[in-house]
Amino acid sequence: MGSGRKPLTPAMSACVEDAYTVFKRPKPTALEVCEQCCMYPEIEADFFIPDIRALPLHYVNDWFFAASDPQVSLALSRYLLPRVMELLAQGHEVANVGIEVSLMRFATGLPDRWTPPEVDVITRFTLLFLDSHKPGGRNAQDCYLDDILCMFASAGHDPDPMLRHLWQWDDADLFGRLAQDWNISGGFPSIWSTAFWPENEWSLPGQADRARQVAEWYRSPEMMERAEQAMARASLDSDLNRHATWVLDALTIC
Repeated sequence: MGSGRKPLTPAMSACVEDAYTVFKRPKPTALEVCEQCCMYPEIEADFFIPDIRALPLHYVNDWFFAASDPQVSLALSRYLLPRVMELLAQGHEVANVGIEVSLMRFATGLPDRWTPPEVDVITRFTLLFLDSHKPGGRNAQDCYLDDILCMFASAGHDPDPMLRHLWQWDDADLFGRLAQDWNISGGFPSIWSTAFWPENEWSLPGQADRARQVAEWYRSPEMMERAEQAMARASLDSDLNRHATWVLDALTIC
């Protein structure tokens, strides 16, 4: 993901501001990671000193680098999540191993973990973050759509609402995004799938089912039919025709 700060859209800015308000609680005192080992000592000692809105990116990076349980406490989740949302929305990489693990420790997709206002903010952020990765969007070049879907799914989110939202994108956005991810640059047409999908001892329950939902959506008859229709409607020299054709090639080969 990009390293520079990107200005937020008004909708995302409002969502992040609401997150800081809704999740506000007393500052926690425990990092809940491997202490005096994994983090830089000066960062570990200073982590809770800055205001959460000013928590440096490299502090967040170092916290994600440290070993922890699959989930951290709700108190720490509420404290860190608004800042993590803000950094992600700006196009920053919060976890150096990949965006896919950026929300896993917080289990943002488990609604029973959160209050209704918190669920609302998380849902808004999810859809706005997806939209920011449309072709030409503010974060379009940061990562693959599959990585983003995996990030939310790995945190326990049901993919179906996200997939329904993506299905509402217009043809140019949907097939432009998929074609970009599926090697439009001239490589062999293939469906991109991140290595973070498999279920393991760190996964929240149901990760294998969530991975299957996304994989089946990519390869669904509806996706192929929509690509065929988009290709047929678009002029032969258009980006849409080229993108839909590439997606169809990837679907046919897979």
